[in-house]
Amino acid sequence: MVVVGVLGLAAVIRFWAIDGRPGYEWDEPVYTNIATHLAHLGVLGVKPDFGSPVEPYLYHPPFYFLTLAGWFKLVGAGMTSARVLAGLMSLVFMTLAYLFMRRYLGRAAIIVLVLLATDGWLVYCNRISWIENTLLVIVIAAVWLYATAVETGSRNRFLAAGLLIGSAAIFKHVGAYLVPVVLLHWLIIRKQHRQHLQLLTAVGAVVVAYLIGMTIIYQHGGHNDYWTATFVQFERTFGNHDSRGTVGSVGDFIKPTVDQYYIFYATILLALAGVVLVVGRTVEAIRWRDLHSIRPYSLLYAWSAAGLACFAIINLKFPQYSLLVLVPLYMYLAVEVAAFVRERFTHVRMVAIAGLVALVVVNAVTYVQRIVTREDNALAAVGQYAQTYLPPQALVITEEAVGDVIPQPYCKLYHVRLCKPHADYVIIYRSFTQEPPPQPGLERLVQKSTKEATFTGFKERITVYKIKKIKPQSPNRRPRRHHRVAESKPTILLPVAR
Repeated sequence: MVVVGVLGLAAVIRFWAIDGRPGYEWDEPVYTNIATHLAHLGVLGVKPDFGSPVEPYLYHPPFYFLTLAGWFKLVGAGMTSARVLAGLMSLVFMTLAYLFMRRYLGRAAIIVLVLLATDGWLVYCNRISWIENTLLVIVIAAVWLYATAVETGSRNRFLAAGLLIGSAAIFKHVGAYLVPVVLLHWLIIRKQHRQHLQLLTAVGAVVVAYLIGMTIIYQHGGHNDYWTATFVQFERTFGNHDSRGTVGSVGDFIKPTVDQYYIFYATILLALAGVVLVVGRTVEAIRWRDLHSIRPYSLLYAWSAAGLACFAIINLKFPQYSLLVLVPLYMYLAVEVAAFVRERFTHVRMVAIAGLVALVVVNAVTYVQRIVTREDNALAAVGQYAQTYLPPQALVITEEAVGDVIPQPYCKLYHVRLCKPHADYVIIYRSFTQEPPPQPGLERLVQKSTKEATFTGFKERITVYKIKKIKPQSPNRRPRRHHRVAESKPTILLPVAR
C-alpha cells in the first residue's frame, strides 16, 4: 500500500498541468516535430530551413522517434502527448528501480522510491519529453538483469544483459556508458571472465547490427546521411564541434546554479553527498589497496563511479544526462546510509527517518517554486506571437527549436548570410549556456533591426526583431551583385501542436 501510495504521489506531481509547466525545453519542439512527421507522413525528418530539402534526422537513433510516433497514433500528436509518455516512462522506471533495490534493502527499498518520486530535479526532467526518460527504463532493466546474471552465473542471463546494454547504446548513444560500468564491476569482482566476454560480445553484436543496418538504409550513391550525422555527434562529444547548450566548464555549472537552479536544494545536496561517497570509497580502496569497502555494493559503486567518469570526460554535458548519474548515486547513497544506520542505536534511525522527511519537504518547496508558481513558457509564447502577429510567409532567421514552433518558414542562424536578403524577422534565443553562434553579420543585422517583442522563461530570453529593409538603389547607380538563394517555397511538413 505504501509503494502504491508513493507511486500515486509521483504520478500526481508529474502529470499536474504538464501541458505547459515547466515551459518547453530546447529539444522538445524538435523531437515532437520529428515524431509527428513520422506518425503522419512516414518521414524521419524535421521541418527544413529555407531553401533546403527534407533530410532524415539522424543525429540520434530513430527508436525513440518510432516509439513516440506510435504513441502519437494512439493519443494524438503534440507536445503534451510527448510529455505524458515521458511521465509514464518515469513511473515504469521508478517501479523497476524499487524492485531492483529490494535485493539490497528489502522493504527499506521504499526509501529509494521516495527519493526518486519526490526529487525536484527528477520530477522536473520527468515532465519534459527528453529521450532519457525512456532510456532509463532500458538502463535499469539492463543493470538488474546483469546483477542477476552475476549472482546466478547463468550464461543466458549474461547474454540477455548484453543484448539489453547494446539496446541502451543504440536507443541513445549515451546509453553506452553501461559498458564501462560492466568493465569496472568486472575488475572489482574478478570472476566469471568467460561470461563477461560473452556479455561484451552480445553488446558488440547489437551495435554492429545497428551500424550495418543504418549504413545500408541511408546509403545514397557515394553519400551516407547516417555517417555524416554520426561524425558530427562524435565531433561534438570530443569537443571538436560547436555544442551550444552544454555545460562545458565549471563556470557554466556555477553561474546558472547560483542564479536559477539553486532552488533544486535537495538534489544539489544529495548529488554532492553521492560524489563525496564515491570519491571517498575510491581513495580508501587505493590507499589501502583493498576493495573490501566496495565489494558489498560493488555494482552500485561501479554504476555511480563509471557514470561520473564517463560524463566528466565527454564534452557533451546536457543537463538531462544527469538523470543517468543521479539515479545510481541515490541508490548507492541509500544502501551505504542504511548499512550505517543498521549498526547504530534507535535514535540514529530516528534521525535518518527525520532526514528523509526533511528531504521530501524541501523537494516540495522546490516543486512549488519551479512548477506551481511559474507559468512562463517562452517557446510557446513566441510560437503564439508568430502565429498571431507575423505574416504567414514571412521568412524568419532563428534557431531550429524556435523554427519548429512557428508556422512561418525559417532559416537557421548558420545560414544568415545567404538568407539575409530574403528575411523579414530575426528571433534570438539566449540563456546562460546558449548564445547565438558567432556568425558574420548576425550581430550587425540584429543591431540594425527593430525589437518587436521579448519573452522570458525560467532560464531563457527570446527576442523578436523586425529587419529593416534596405531601400532600392537609384536607377542611375549600378546595383551590387548578391549571391541569391533559390526562391523556392520551403517545405513545411507539419506544425508542432501544443
